[in-house]
Amino acid sequence: MKSEKFLLSVITPIATGLIILFGCVLYANHQANKLTCVDGDTFAIGSEYFRMSYIDTPEKGEIGYKRASDYTCQYLQGFQKSGGLKLVRHGQDIYGRTLVEVLMPTFHGPITLNEDLIKMCYAKPFYKNTTDKILSIYNRVCEYANQNREEK
Repeated sequence: MKSEKFLLSVITPIATGLIILFGCVLYANHQANKLTCVDGDTFAIGSEYFRMSYIDTPEKGEIGYKRASDYTCQYLQGFQKSGGLKLVRHGQDIYGRTLVEVLMPTFHGPITLNEDLIKMCYAKPFYKNTTDKILSIYNRVCEYANQNREEK
């Protein structure tokens, strides 16, 4: 009887400590993998911020901001939940964000979310060598594509 009480008095605090520790580890892991959408080309996973390479989406207050942000966020959340979120890193920008291409698996091979945002006219191409002519063509194509879209 005494040995059972002694054993119980030793095991109970140890078991409680392990349960608390396990809960903290699960919470920390959840926070480390938590996806936060900032806008159409910027997001965070845990404390690391990412900026999608080669594109520029509208900033808050600009036309197309909500559409681009919602599209990006829905895609990222869906693929993070399925474990299929793949990033190709390209260094960092001047703000310390990791520059990435977000791979999208398709039946025809992978493309990037970055490219998809341009094709959907949610983002402009943003390369070192992007010329005014390329942007002019992009703007004409997307103006036509966006004529029947309603901005929310």
